[in-house]
Amino acid sequence: MTRGKSQTRWLTAWGPVLLLSLAYCADTASAYTAMSVVGDWQNWNPYPANMSNVGASAWQGDLYLYPTGWTRFKFVADETWSSTQWGDTDQSDFLLPVSATAEVVTGAGNDILVSNLTSYGIYRFTFNDSTRAYTIEFLQEAPASNLLRNPGFERQGTSSAEAWYWQWGAPDPHGGKWGHTDRRNWRAHSGSWEATIEAQWSGSDPDYGGWWQEVPAVSGQMFEASGWFWADDSPPYGPWTAAVAELKIEFYDTGLTQLLTVATNLLDVGSTWIYKSVQATAPDDTAWARIVVFADHMGSKGALQIDDLALRVVAYRQQYFTTWGAFTNDGCHELDDWVLCTGKVTRTNALSDYAASLPPPGTATNYIQSPLFAEGIGYIHFWYRHGLEPPELEATNPVAFRVLKSSDGTNWTEIGSVTNIRNLGYLPCGIWQQETTPYMIRIEHFAGTDRLLIDDITVNEPSDIRRVMDFDDWPDEGTNYGYHAWDGWEVNTGRVSTINADSGKSLELPPPPTGSCNFLLSPQFDDGYGEIRFRYARGTNRETATRLALEASADGTNWDTIALVTNITSTSYAQFQQYFYSPSGSRIRICNLAETSASATVRIEEHFDGAPDPPPGWEYSGIDDYYTSDQYSGEDAPALKFDDTGDSVLTASFSSPTNLDFWLRGAGTDTASTFRVECYDGSTWSTTMLIVPLPTSGTTYSTPLATNVVRVRFYYVKSVGNAALDDVLIAGTPIPPAPQGVFLDQIEIDPPALHRTQDFDSWPAMPSYGDDTYQGWNIHDAFVDTPDAYRGQACRIKNDGAWISSPPLLGGLGTITFQYRRLSTSGIDPTYALQVSSNAADWVTFTNLSITSTNYRQISLYRYDTTNLYFRILRTAGDADSSIAVFDEISVAEPLPAADVVINAWHDPDSPGTNDEVTLLASAVTRYGATITNMTAYYRIGTSGAFSAMAMAPSGTVNWAATSAVPPQSSGTVVQYFIRSDYDGPGSELTAPRYYPSGGSNDPAWYAVPRSQPGQVWINELNYVNDWWDPDTDTNEFVELAGPAGFDLSGWQIEFMIATGEMYYVYASYTLTNGSALGNATNGYGFFVIGDTDVPNVDMVFTHSNNAEYGHISDGDGPSGVRLLNEAGGVEQSLSYGGPIEGFDPIPAAAFDDGDVHIDPWDVQLSGSGTGYQDFAWALTNNMTPGEANAGQTLEPSSSPPPPQVVIVSFALGTNVTIRSTGTNTWTPQPWYATNLASPDWIAVSPYWSAYDSGTDTVWFDYPVTSGPCFFRIQSTNTP
Repeated sequence: MTRGKSQTRWLTAWGPVLLLSLAYCADTASAYTAMSVVGDWQNWNPYPANMSNVGASAWQGDLYLYPTGWTRFKFVADETWSSTQWGDTDQSDFLLPVSATAEVVTGAGNDILVSNLTSYGIYRFTFNDSTRAYTIEFLQEAPASNLLRNPGFERQGTSSAEAWYWQWGAPDPHGGKWGHTDRRNWRAHSGSWEATIEAQWSGSDPDYGGWWQEVPAVSGQMFEASGWFWADDSPPYGPWTAAVAELKIEFYDTGLTQLLTVATNLLDVGSTWIYKSVQATAPDDTAWARIVVFADHMGSKGALQIDDLALRVVAYRQQYFTTWGAFTNDGCHELDDWVLCTGKVTRTNALSDYAASLPPPGTATNYIQSPLFAEGIGYIHFWYRHGLEPPELEATNPVAFRVLKSSDGTNWTEIGSVTNIRNLGYLPCGIWQQETTPYMIRIEHFAGTDRLLIDDITVNEPSDIRRVMDFDDWPDEGTNYGYHAWDGWEVNTGRVSTINADSGKSLELPPPPTGSCNFLLSPQFDDGYGEIRFRYARGTNRETATRLALEASADGTNWDTIALVTNITSTSYAQFQQYFYSPSGSRIRICNLAETSASATVRIEEHFDGAPDPPPGWEYSGIDDYYTSDQYSGEDAPALKFDDTGDSVLTASFSSPTNLDFWLRGAGTDTASTFRVECYDGSTWSTTMLIVPLPTSGTTYSTPLATNVVRVRFYYVKSVGNAALDDVLIAGTPIPPAPQGVFLDQIEIDPPALHRTQDFDSWPAMPSYGDDTYQGWNIHDAFVDTPDAYRGQACRIKNDGAWISSPPLLGGLGTITFQYRRLSTSGIDPTYALQVSSNAADWVTFTNLSITSTNYRQISLYRYDTTNLYFRILRTAGDADSSIAVFDEISVAEPLPAADVVINAWHDPDSPGTNDEVTLLASAVTRYGATITNMTAYYRIGTSGAFSAMAMAPSGTVNWAATSAVPPQSSGTVVQYFIRSDYDGPGSELTAPRYYPSGGSNDPAWYAVPRSQPGQVWINELNYVNDWWDPDTDTNEFVELAGPAGFDLSGWQIEFMIATGEMYYVYASYTLTNGSALGNATNGYGFFVIGDTDVPNVDMVFTHSNNAEYGHISDGDGPSGVRLLNEAGGVEQSLSYGGPIEGFDPIPAAAFDDGDVHIDPWDVQLSGSGTGYQDFAWALTNNMTPGEANAGQTLEPSSSPPPPQVVIVSFALGTNVTIRSTGTNTWTPQPWYATNLASPDWIAVSPYWSAYDSGTDTVWFDYPVTSGPCFFRIQSTNTP
């Protein structure tokens, strides 16, 4: 399926479609309901459709494409491959713009091919399913367009509380919400509407909620989810609180299996709109990318408010070349929208994993080119070195690069360059830019005859706040000592100049005044600060040491010291680098403080980092070259190169020395070559050391110095070969502390980043076992490299006492996972202690790990630890060489309770009839990282025996439905059921599975089938209070039921309840006696009245007294209700008045708009015309009509056929009673019995079972009495 360059990336445009006026030959309606353009960009998935019907058989789709040259596609109808598809059987290769005719094809292949899709933007596809004519054209550049539909919630869904595309099924299943959520118009960030996740304002509200929407995605794409957020943080509405609140990106495959989740915290949102974003790369097999905003375990106040959400495909702003392992030969390569041409990647001498290797330029420059960054470019940073490869040792031929930027990929502007590159160790390059429109960058190798290595490129977004300062663009007026400000940075007191600069310009802070400091002050970083790096060197004012204080302040007045650099004695620049995580707004200050705690003993410490240029005060004669390799350098490259007789190096002046140390090595020298160390006391030179022959390996020499020596000279006499000098250290008698100057350069202050994962892939590769720090993670006696890694790079450990430790993980430690293996099967199994600590000093082992396998294994350990902040893997036992272990992909999640699922379940219909299939339904809300693997419904007929299992499938955001139904059951049948949820997630082994009800099969939910079809009887009239001013005289309280004449109400119940805060309770319940039935009062309808003794036509008298309200029914001063249950316990109707009750239908407030409902004879009753409750409306009236049709109510005659003549055709007694009678399949038989025929009290038989076959009903039941005569009859009831 591929040829030429890598596959094209496509992404559907969910936004408004740009329509053209198009003419089509066909004028008939399309035979298809949907049309899709499909291809490798969305895994050839025709669902959902991405084209719109624009008239007759014409379809149009505007798609965002991220192309790399050529692509292939088809048209597919009705969102399924089982429908018609169109392609090209002869595989013609088209060029844009395309106008052609497709063919009906089947099976794989036969794709339409286009060769010249090269621009990133919107492409329009049109297709006519009648003529098969199609076109493709490029419309416009469209970088980083929002893929979400209705991102600002402006378009209403099926109600004002719903938002289109954020509601399951409205219009498609690719969005939804759950829990306590709403669409509000309180304070939108833009437009008029926003989404909310609202707290548990009442006990009936869920304490969770969320919104989500998904879009088609392709593996390898970088997605960014973003939005604006606001939350109540103070009374009267706040503070809004939650245990968890996150903005997430989730990735799913075609089967909607979750592949990856990446989140950012929202708990710091307050009552100011704040922008949040999170980025993640779509893993293998991705088909959908989903944005999710959710909160869980919320408090009782306020709401989280959400607006202007976005989900975008963005260009990779970091390129570490970790995934470029296939491109190890020179050529033009493209991945992640980055281009390497001509060049290759190599692990040889890479900074981390792979580095880009650019060959020497020939007729054209070789380059690395970034994607077009839609948001523009800010600070650019990468690492570079000479590309010398073994077996050569010294970089003698310098190389050079330049950095360029372009807005169109054609016209390039140089923004920086570095020449004369010979370093074999990596050096940083940083370039500050502030381009807010789309730009890309290019790094070109433009000079030299050797290769150039580039690694770990970062192109930051433009920012108004400058986080880096190299002083090179600082105005010239800053060259004098004083107060200066530039681009948000301030100096007080100091100067910026090229004097003793590390590179370009540097900052010099002079000796500080007594009791104060001279400082560099950063801008305000509203999002806080993370890792801080800078270069520093001691000043040249005197020989005393100095020290630096790194300080942070939230207000610019009160300063906290966060790090100290003490006893700075060298005039060579050194690197400061320390990890911090402080997400609160701060400014950073670097203060030059007088060293007060230590007397200076170091006079000179020089490593010649600026070679071949001499350090301040030093003098070179004949020295114009240097060594670049580690073999010919001391601690680090470079080293000075002496390559001719008379080459000499003269130190700066010093006082009161006591000792000299230096590193020396000969390169191809013989016994006639000499190296001389000479001392000067202010008047006379004398030889202190004569080294002959020169050492053939690096050697450190040490010699005492007289205290009157003021300078030292190193002098070379050559026979053959050269000499390498490095690491000169001159110590002296202690000098009391005194103020000293300091130089600063290359300040970088990262945004705060809490690195809870460490995959070692970007960790700078190490040459051997040792100690190192990266992203706040620390390793001791360990080794990071590529061999034997799980992926990219990994960390290996072989000695007892070696360890890997995390940075301080604020918030605590959650689930810990990592990959591990051992390298050899010989020797004893290495053992590791897994430890936690609150302070990185006192460690507690919570488990031990013995590593036995040479294959990678994953360990996942659930923790919910809010006390400890550090995690460590410590080697405790094993053989040094045969028990080496490798660790990779370490992750320490935020501490959360164990993964869990909250289930609620119900059945539909709520009160089923004998002809009703019943669907078992459930809602399952996942918590704390739970992923549902299976939902199963279980049921059984009756109250004993085995349960039958039914699979469940998603039917909404959190809703599930059984894929099959419980069959219809005869009246009186009890059906028991429960729901089981199986799930994975951190700690799920502690909680899974979950059941509803919680007892599962031991305490199942149930329903029973009533003898008559539900919904035939309703509450028709209600009078719950009379004289509100004199409650002692409460009379005429009643409830009237209405329904078809002859309807049997035996065993039905009427309940009365009052809601108090979060709950409601039943304060009175009445069961209608056997034989209770509706008469024929009007047009085949009857009434049943329960009420006071003074109510006319009362059928049952109230017995309960409500002493608090001096009556029988709640007066409605608070939420009150009445509920009607059938004889099987099914809810037929529930009404509330005086306030809402969860799950009850409120009597509309409009029913009380006129008059005073509290004064007899006023009451509420239904009015209008119809045959059932749904046909009428509540109204207030002063004409009580208990036992009669209401005023303004017309009960229309039922259209049901007359009841059939029922004849008992057979009767049999055995272990039970069996009666066969005539009937139809629309009428339900009900057996009755009595023990005295002369004065019968007919009692409904329950339970019983029935079956219909060819005009005959058969019922059977257990004998209802234990002795004496018994008489039976059959009643048939219509159940349409």
